[in-house]
Amino acid sequence: MIIEIVWILFTLLLVGISAIVAKKKGVEYIIILVGATALMANVFASKVITFFGLYITAGTIIYSTSYFLTDLLSEFYGKKWLKRLFGLDFLLM
Repeated sequence: MIIEIVWILFTLLLVGISAIVAKKKGVEYIIILVGATALMANVFASKVITFFGLYITAGTIIYSTSYFLTDLLSEFYGKKWLKRLFGLDFLLM
């Protein structure tokens, strides 16, 4: 149960910090972070963990963080940046 709480807090902290940094430094930070989560999800795809009593891969948990970042990008910066993100994400996969 501790791992689940840590993941939820980490995800909320990551998205909050990303929003603040993107506002100050630029939207490219979010794009790079989504690309990094995609790469980390591929690396940790073979690691099986227990999450809320279910056996799933660690890559699934890491990749789900990118959904929050993608939503943040689309809500505040629009389709132009979202298309760039999907292009980068496709290349990284």
